[in-house]
Amino acid sequence: MVGSLVRAFGRPAIDAVAAAGATALFLARGLGVIARHGFPLRETVRLIGRLGVSCIGPVLLVVAPMGAVMALEGDVIVRWFGVDRLLAPLVALAMAREIAPGFSALMIAMQAGASIAAELGAMRARDEIDAHEVMAVDPLRALVAPRLVAGLIVTPLLNLIALVFGVATAYLVAVYGRGMAGAAFIENSLYWLTPGDVWGGELKAAVYGLIITAISCYQGYHSTRSAVGVGEAANRAIVHAIVMLPIANYAINSALYAGVGR
Repeated sequence: MVGSLVRAFGRPAIDAVAAAGATALFLARGLGVIARHGFPLRETVRLIGRLGVSCIGPVLLVVAPMGAVMALEGDVIVRWFGVDRLLAPLVALAMAREIAPGFSALMIAMQAGASIAAELGAMRARDEIDAHEVMAVDPLRALVAPRLVAGLIVTPLLNLIALVFGVATAYLVAVYGRGMAGAAFIENSLYWLTPGDVWGGELKAAVYGLIITAISCYQGYHSTRSAVGVGEAANRAIVHAIVMLPIANYAINSALYAGVGR
């Protein structure tokens, strides 16, 4: 019985750790290439536009309603304790620190991460990556570096937009749905929400973007040369990113907010 459990859970755990280590080394190689040789600017700008356009809809469709739900549920809780003025900072801090960066990253992983992995996987299947090497063109610089930079830029931008929309929907629900004074909502939000909270969320989003694109590039770059391999690479990219994001979230929170009292 014990041996069966070890075999059932031990091997996947070992494989997961090995995949995380291989991805970290792959990311280090990509960042090293960027540091030494830069990255293709035109391709990076193209990818920023493509990823931003493809991801902004899913991000807003998920994050904006979360602000409304936070206002609706939070209003019930603060009324229990007679601290209505705390609804606005509760929503603003939760959106800035956790909800906007976390849910934005999840949607980007499912939308952009799968796309990147599938695109590079298709290139591997069509021998395009090998062709780069034959022509003495570093595929890490030509294909991986622009995607890493694009993810590093796009994710914080989308997080900032999601934060604004999330707080805006919370404002609409609190003011027009629960009867809270609009001026009080804005004043309390601005009093409690500091630039450090916003920059902390942006830092999270940047790290998330780097994690998502690194995992997606690694899975696509090392996929098998078949249509099935491309699909498996896209699926693994999503699963691995979703597993890694909460771990990264805990590590970042420990660094940013450990021992901090409000």
